[in-house]
Amino acid sequence: MGAYLGQKLLELAERFPEIGDMRQVGLHIGLELVDDPKRQKPLEAEAAAIRMAGFKHGLILGMGGVRRNVLKVKPPLIVNQDECDEIIAKLEAAMRQVLRK
Repeated sequence: MGAYLGQKLLELAERFPEIGDMRQVGLHIGLELVDDPKRQKPLEAEAAAIRMAGFKHGLILGMGGVRRNVLKVKPPLIVNQDECDEIIAKLEAAMRQVLRK
């Protein structure tokens, strides 16, 4: 499921260039949010807003990183494909709400 979820997040990053980097070890995933893929200015406030919007959509995201612009996606180890799709849908909804006003 880690490979499946990682691939879906990479596809999401194609639609949201604000995902400047994705770091992953299995199901422990970090999404770094930046203003522009080249400038790489951290989007700390937006990361926090996406996290809060995620809560409203029923998605729990963590935060981490030195600059607090990294969203942590850490589903349970028993997650299945349908649940991974739900994670992606809810994350995309939260990102649209914050980044595509």
